[in-house]
Amino acid sequence: EEEEEEEELKNLDPGSDEDIPASKRAAMASAAALRAAASGSPLRPPKAASEVEFDIADPPLEPIHPPSEEAVLESAMEMTENDVLCGRGGGTNSQMGNRRFRALVRDFQPTYLMARRREKPLMARSIVLIVRKRGGRFLRRDEE
Repeated sequence: EEEEEEEELKNLDPGSDEDIPASKRAAMASAAALRAAASGSPLRPPKAASEVEFDIADPPLEPIHPPSEEAVLESAMEMTENDVLCGRGGGTNSQMGNRRFRALVRDFQPTYLMARRREKPLMARSIVLIVRKRGGRFLRRDEE
């Protein structure tokens, strides 16, 4: 039974796993990281790492696209498919940019799990830089 589940996890496309419970996705990432560690082979870098010209474990410290000080959008209709809406719940979960962001995080998860403690915040920064390079912004709803 364990071998069947392992085979099922190997055959899943990481980009189409929205319906898989978070605990199973975490198990998939852990299994991939453990397989790489046990075999002594390095993990493949996340696919999105090829979108940037820097090592994902050593991103630039200066923002490529600095955050704005003022409101950027007048209405939600101006959001793009790469914008990430910060917050919790169904309103943010259904946004295309949030779904793409979660897919990007899933892509990085096995590499992140194998990273050293000091490399983990740098990988998180790389994820932010990739979203911004794709034209995405991190937005929050103005309550006023």
